[in-house]
Amino acid sequence: MSGIYSRKPKFFKKLLKHFKIYSPKIKKNKRKIGMGVFFLMVFLGSIFLIRFSIFHSGYTIENVSFDREQLSVYPDIQLYQKINNKLTGENFFVLRFIKKQNILQDIQNQHPFVKDLIISFDYYGTVSVGVKFEQPDYAFFDGSSYHITKNQNFADIGTGSVLSSGVNIIKLPDYTQNLENFDGFFYKVTETELFFDYNKIKDFIGEEVVSDIKYIPGGGRSVVKMNGRNIYFNHNKDIYSQLEKYQIIKNTLEEFDELTHIDLGSGDDIIIE
Repeated sequence: MSGIYSRKPKFFKKLLKHFKIYSPKIKKNKRKIGMGVFFLMVFLGSIFLIRFSIFHSGYTIENVSFDREQLSVYPDIQLYQKINNKLTGENFFVLRFIKKQNILQDIQNQHPFVKDLIISFDYYGTVSVGVKFEQPDYAFFDGSSYHITKNQNFADIGTGSVLSSGVNIIKLPDYTQNLENFDGFFYKVTETELFFDYNKIKDFIGEEVVSDIKYIPGGGRSVVKMNGRNIYFNHNKDIYSQLEKYQIIKNTLEEFDELTHIDLGSGDDIIIE
């Protein structure tokens, strides 16, 4: 009897053979199903998280606040109104990571001195905005208002601003107060040529002795005041030849210290008074 039961029946061998072949596939399929369920749960959880966190109504911008000190830097109310209109109704995260550059570029088209926008979320529906500005090359003063300039872009900053401090101030004739725009300001002399001349004049004469500079836009001329005398330059002519004339008269004329007016650009000769 022991010899009979020690042998495995044929159907039992077939059954074992069946499980040896198919059991690994069943485990593999279960593993795939488990991974599929896991990723589905992650996907649905991500949608839920985005819907009820990032896209929560509390992140829709309803109020935009600015630091009061911004007005002392750039006192143009239209700029801040434009920023407010552009940001209101936007989702904070979509704005910050996707739309910000397009909005910034649109603002820069009308306000080229804007360098960047720093947008921070404060609380439900409210963001604070810090505006960074480009430092101007020069500031023109017409007797009542300052006009900053950079790359032939002008901006009226009123009676004073942080942007006008620490830069070279160029005075303008009083009649420029009535100008509605400065489109033809650099018609005869470009901004690059004008500031090149100013830098050469200061280097040659000495910046420390130059008390102020007045530019006459229509004629492309400037009056540089130093040590109580007015020196007239013509920006339509070579600045080096005019500086050479100044050096000659300074070194050769005994009455040089008594002069009040020196015209270096009206002709080939030097006109003195």
